[in-house]
Amino acid sequence: MSRFRLEVHIPTPGVGVLTVRIGSDDLDELVEDARLSALRADTYTQIRIYDRSVELLAGDGLGVSLVDVIDRWALDRPPLCPECGEMLHAARLAGEPGWYCRSCDYRALAA
Repeated sequence: MSRFRLEVHIPTPGVGVLTVRIGSDDLDELVEDARLSALRADTYTQIRIYDRSVELLAGDGLGVSLVDVIDRWALDRPPLCPECGEMLHAARLAGEPGWYCRSCDYRALAA
């Protein structure tokens, strides 16, 4: 089973809602798939990205406005831990901004 999951909910008039689910272990690949889905959207669309069962991103809209939401999130999202691959959490380390991993106790100063 893939670690990350992308869900795209596309309303189809007269039919219902088409749900597309894509799984991958590469988060950057899913973000790019989300951008492409948003650009193709010609109706109001909902996009969600999950890390296992945790929702990382929930955005809705269509076209370029939805791509802007995805891009803002992709730029602001915390990095992955280089040791265990989990998401890092913002922390203060010796009074300096940094990153902390709750899984393996990895710590690093923010660049």
